[in-house]
Amino acid sequence: MAREKKKKKEIVLTKENLLIQPVALTLRGVNPTVIGNRVTIAVVKRLREAFKEVITKHKTGEEWTQLSIFATDEVKSKYLGDNKLTFDIHMNEIVDDPRHYQDAFNAVCKIADVMVWAPITDEQGNVTMARTPLFTLLAKSNMEKSFNEKTGEVVYRYSKNTKPIIGLVMEKVVADYIFSFQKGYSDFLDYPALQANDKYYYPIYAFLSHYKKNNPSEVTIDYAEFRKMLGFEDIKTDDGIKYIGYDVFSQFNKRVLRPVMEEMKENAESNISDIWFDFEKIYHNGRASNPDMLKFFIYLSELGKQIMSDKTSTKEVMEIEKRLRDEFKQTTKQIKSIMKDLPVNKHADLMRKMNELSYAKSAGKLKIETDECAYWNVAFCNFIERVKTECKIEEEVKREDSMQENVDMEEPVTVGDEDMEKWGRVEKALQESVSESDYHTWFSAGVLRIVSSDENSVVCEAPNKAYIEIVGAKFGMLLDKLVKAEWGEDVELVYKLK
Repeated sequence: MAREKKKKKEIVLTKENLLIQPVALTLRGVNPTVIGNRVTIAVVKRLREAFKEVITKHKTGEEWTQLSIFATDEVKSKYLGDNKLTFDIHMNEIVDDPRHYQDAFNAVCKIADVMVWAPITDEQGNVTMARTPLFTLLAKSNMEKSFNEKTGEVVYRYSKNTKPIIGLVMEKVVADYIFSFQKGYSDFLDYPALQANDKYYYPIYAFLSHYKKNNPSEVTIDYAEFRKMLGFEDIKTDDGIKYIGYDVFSQFNKRVLRPVMEEMKENAESNISDIWFDFEKIYHNGRASNPDMLKFFIYLSELGKQIMSDKTSTKEVMEIEKRLRDEFKQTTKQIKSIMKDLPVNKHADLMRKMNELSYAKSAGKLKIETDECAYWNVAFCNFIERVKTECKIEEEVKREDSMQENVDMEEPVTVGDEDMEKWGRVEKALQESVSESDYHTWFSAGVLRIVSSDENSVVCEAPNKAYIEIVGAKFGMLLDKLVKAEWGEDVELVYKLK
């Protein structure tokens, strides 16, 4: 019945594989099972859009206490029934091999026995925490129930020639509690959580994922609380805590922590996990059989760093689109066109342009006498065309540099030593006056070079017309100033094509 792992090299994960999960769900304290974990993940996947809607509403000013997934469009249209959440779970979400569907069906039916703590309000309005089922079964015509006399167990099967689907119901009081965002939320990758055959992998992974954005990325938690989160039902006594199950930390580490830590590290190295972790034990009163606290250190894998970078880029795009809409009065269609035409990796350039335009307007340097929306749109379209031209030149320069590698350069230009010394000083001053990236893009590797001079002009050779136009616009005044400083005020800088 175990889900066979796919070859890791075949798996390509991105930020689109991230699932959102409320921290309250992570802390629910259910004794985990592999099947139960997969069912929970299947439910979380279904509620992805509902969770996003809740988060969006919070960002627009609504309090977490005011928000419920029952008020989201996603839940109301798909999963709401008699003020409860109802889900149909297909066995292909639980196991990969159809031969194991019956076993999985039986196992999923039995997770209805799983109990969680939830706040129950009595008729007088008093709220107490009580054990209540996480799910209840929704009776379907395909379900058959029998009794195994040998094992004394109830066995569930789906009828022959019917779909292996189970209906599960979650009461509102449970859903509102475990899907509450008041304690925050985390995101984690669906694939490693679903593939794990260790029942502790998913809850530990989801827990640590909440803290991967910390700086530094670490979290310290009470050892007893950590065990409670994983479903251990330890007992508080006058003498302290009586640990039930792996009562000595060395056993807990061997059976619970270390297997998950090693699997997550292996997954991180194989680019199917965004994080891995290490930990240290903390003792308050000398060493004992069990630590008082555990401190986890969370590390991003290369995949994790890429996902974080992609998410940062997404945030930049969202900020740009918001400014285009609110500050520069652009329509949805105009915004879409601007973002589509903007070359890749030029978001920062557009942000700087917006800042430049915004400052010019506030300083009274711009007088907009026509329609403001149209004025800004023309400004952005012109900017993008200029950026696209610059990108083309950059590519041309890179291509020429690549072609010239390991190839003899052209015959050197015969320019006098004095002129070469002067041009060397111009290049040095130029390098000190512009950014490193600009210098590397436009002037490195002798892209612009002196070929002759006389009493009236200094002639420099450029690769193409587009280069002359862009460099002239961006650096023409600076170049002219530097050339005059060396050859005299009466000398003119002249460009010629190769």
